Amino acid sequence: MNILFLNSAKNWGGNENWIYLAIHTLAKEHKVYFAYRREIAGERFQVQKLQMPFLNEIDLYTIFRLLFLIVKYKIDVLIPTKPKEYFLAGVVAKLCRRKNVIRLGIVRELNNSWIKNLVYNKLADGIIVNAHSIKAALLKSRFMKAEKIRLIYNGVNSDEIDSNAKFPIDRKLSFKFLVASMGQLSKRKSMDVVIRGFADFITKSKASDAGLVIIGRGEKLIELQVLVQKLGISRQVIFTGFLENPFPYLKLSQVFISTSMNEGISNSLLEAMYLRNVPISTSAGGTDYAIEHGANGFLLHENPVDEISQYLFSLYKNEAVREKMAENAHQTILKKFSLSTMKTEMIHYFQELIQQ
Repeated sequence: MNILFLNSAKNWGGNENWIYLAIHTLAKEHKVYFAYRREIAGERFQVQKLQMPFLNEIDLYTIFRLLFLIVKYKIDVLIPTKPKEYFLAGVVAKLCRRKNVIRLGIVRELNNSWIKNLVYNKLADGIIVNAHSIKAALLKSRFMKAEKIRLIYNGVNSDEIDSNAKFPIDRKLSFKFLVASMGQLSKRKSMDVVIRGFADFITKSKASDAGLVIIGRGEKLIELQVLVQKLGISRQVIFTGFLENPFPYLKLSQVFISTSMNEGISNSLLEAMYLRNVPISTSAGGTDYAIEHGANGFLLHENPVDEISQYLFSLYKNEAVREKMAENAHQTILKKFSLSTMKTEMIHYFQELIQQ
């Protein structure tokens, strides 16, 4: 099977991490190609890749380039991963009689406009989502059909994580209790909530041996750094920026916090759980499928700052409970989020669509 992934993102984020896993997993048995916009995306891949402008939804130059690629490489399935590509991929797929499978990794409620009907229904042969909540949101639109949507959970590449986690970090850490959070520093990720919760924990516990590492970059960086200074916890908070390999930090940390307001299911969260971090997370997207509250982690509800502080205090004071929950988190990933299962389900879905 010949598969073409499309990605027009300006920055690298959680959705792009899923692309990386999907492409390299499928490429072991199939021919996989990658059309991308920014160098930061293309430079990570070892498959055949082609840079395109992706200027807008009706970018004629990109459309013609895609048509050429589909014919030249005999593409069977196109997988657009951002809204800008959904229409482009749908048009070229229809012209070439190929299958267009949208990948949607966050909750997005559609209105009943003709353009949404065209993009998500008429031009899409299928939609892959990674959480029940995403599917439920899509089905609120009267034109959407349940059989068109396939729920396939993210897989975790345990071999790659184990290999990369062995590398040393680029600084010396003296914290005995390390908390991590990772993602784009944007409004949607709500990193300020992580910082405020950690600061409240420090105030109540007087834990001088506790630290917070924030991995990622984004437009909120300076604002978050100012917040850290204002709260008086600069000595205990580290901003690493974007890391090609964040796993050494996640191997050292004992707790991982995710406060995203809109998510499918976070790859970073799953990876941290695999590396035996106790997760503290909002219930955005499919997170409640991964976290059993009180057994392998904690879910945040109405007062996340207070709850983060409370859960950190509990985990800090009780090492035995923390270690048990961390092992439960690790076992959850092994049982529910296999990379081979994700690959198998994707291929079966594509084959079903091709045979229709």
